[in-house]
Amino acid sequence: MKKVLLASTAIAGLIALGTPAQAAQPITVTLGGLVKMEAGLWDTDEAVAASRSQMGYELRNESEIYVDTTAEADNGLKYGVHIEIEYAGPATGSAGDGRPLRTDEANIFLSGGFGTLEIGDQDGASDTLAVFAPTTGYGSGLLYGDYVYFAAGDIYNGSTAASTKGVRLGDYGLKVEDSSDATKITYYTPTFAGFRAGITYGAAAGMEGDQVVQQYTTGTGARRDWIEGGVQYKGEFSGVGVLLGAVVSNYSNSIANYGSGMEDYTGYQFGANFSYAGFTLGGSWLHQEDDVDHNGNRRADDSYEGFNVGLGYKTGPVAVGVAYMNLEDSAEFSYEAISVGATYTVAPGLAVFTDVTWYDNKETVNGVTRSFAGANTNGSGVTDEGTVFLLGTSVAF
Repeated sequence: MKKVLLASTAIAGLIALGTPAQAAQPITVTLGGLVKMEAGLWDTDEAVAASRSQMGYELRNESEIYVDTTAEADNGLKYGVHIEIEYAGPATGSAGDGRPLRTDEANIFLSGGFGTLEIGDQDGASDTLAVFAPTTGYGSGLLYGDYVYFAAGDIYNGSTAASTKGVRLGDYGLKVEDSSDATKITYYTPTFAGFRAGITYGAAAGMEGDQVVQQYTTGTGARRDWIEGGVQYKGEFSGVGVLLGAVVSNYSNSIANYGSGMEDYTGYQFGANFSYAGFTLGGSWLHQEDDVDHNGNRRADDSYEGFNVGLGYKTGPVAVGVAYMNLEDSAEFSYEAISVGATYTVAPGLAVFTDVTWYDNKETVNGVTRSFAGANTNGSGVTDEGTVFLLGTSVAF
């Protein structure tokens, strides 16, 4: 009888759990997006092959569409999806997968008194909880902006295809390396006394959408079991806004791909922002070890650390800012950059912006520091030092 009662109770519980909750609020769909057009002028010491010449100027367009759905069940559970669609250029363009139109992010979220659960292709905890130099809203984003698209190829986010030397920037060099929009599961706690925390797990880096890694192959799935975590605090004291963040990122490497000397990657970062009367001052310090190669390739016993700092001011439709960063790796390379920018909001959603960024990679050999030269896919050598000027406009809706 007791076994029957227990079984009946378990069945009843499963039935209750499986009973769909009725919608207290119907599903709402919100459509948004961004279209940005910018002109870039640049001067660089990057050497190119005899058959090539530096353009020195170019136009760039960026377009994204956001689809968000939200609903709430009668038990208080909030749920929905976020989808971000972007145009990535021609079929052989920056998408790199033959799809000019693709989803950049797509995830399901569930939230309530327990916190928030995100499942799908979305940024992880070490990305969303990181605090660094203020950049958003100033020009194209200052050091977190679009200068990388116009700069010498070997500093574009540490592109392996265009570089054989230089500090690997990762996430613009302002944050520790994270799993980006790879498929993952992320949990965020509720906010309590200004604090919230998050943790992320992803099986394989770079795998999005319907992609599945079945075997470890060079460059695909080698960065596996990615775990990100972080905590952030937001508060105000006597009119001074305070934003603090600490994050960590870790993943395992495939020894078969990269040799017995390769260890698991670990990166951590601490940052702070302080705001008052329209001003925001902030920055961060970060350290990464193993799997951080200045060539953009995976290599053991290589690490770097650095810092960034910035100051911004916003009043009415005007925003101006400046940011500086400095990175050094455990080999002989360093990277530094400074950016100044401004944005003017013409009307709701319509803005014009400009910024100028100077950057420099350096190589120190036997105590002598110099801009380096090395093989490059565009020619026989490269000295990575340059300046990028941007002028653009955007419409967000």
